Amino acid sequence: MKWMVFPALAVVGLGAVGCAEGLQLGATSQGTLAYEAHPAAPDAIEVAAKPCKYGDTARCIEQCQTGDPKACNAMGVIFEYGRFAPPDSAIASGFYQRACDSNYAPGCTNLAWLGHGVPHDVQQAMVLFTRAFDASRLACHRGDGHGCLMAGQFMLRGDITPKDEDGALAYFKLACDQGEREGCDLVETLR
Repeated sequence: MKWMVFPALAVVGLGAVGCAEGLQLGATSQGTLAYEAHPAAPDAIEVAAKPCKYGDTARCIEQCQTGDPKACNAMGVIFEYGRFAPPDSAIASGFYQRACDSNYAPGCTNLAWLGHGVPHDVQQAMVLFTRAFDASRLACHRGDGHGCLMAGQFMLRGDITPKDEDGALAYFKLACDQGEREGCDLVETLR
C-alpha cells in the first residue's frame, strides 16, 4: 500500500507549479488556476449594491423602507439568526411581514416557519403558506425562476394544495428554463 503513496504525491507535485509566486493548480484549457487563500474583499460599489449581504444593516433597512421586499426578508433573516445583529424573533417577524405584504413568497414562507420567540399560530401559518404559494406562482408567471421552483415544491409536497407531481414538474421545467439549476435537477428526478 505504501508504494501507491509516492506516485500519488508525484502526480500532485506535477499539478502544482511555482510556490514562490503563489500556488498554481494544474493546467486547464484556459491556462492555470490560481489559488487565492482569501478572496478579495468587496469594494464600496458592491457593498452599496448588496448591503444586506455584506452586513450594512442601516442601508439594508433603508432599502426595505423604500419598498424592496428582498431587503425586508434579508433583514428578517439577519434578526432571526443573529447574523449582523443580536437575534430577535419579534423584529424578524416584522421584517418578514413587510416582505410578505409585498407578495414576496420567501418572506411569507419565513414568517410561517418562524416559531421561536413569537406565538405559534397554525392557522395563521397556513394562511401565510397559501400566500407564499400564490406569490410564488405569480412571480413564476412574471419570469422569476425561483418563484417557479417554490411553486413546484409546494405542489410536490402537497402542503397547501393536493399533491400534484405533474403540476410540480411543469413548474420545475419553467424554473429550469429560467436558469434555476435545482429546477433542472428536479425535472430529471421526477421523470
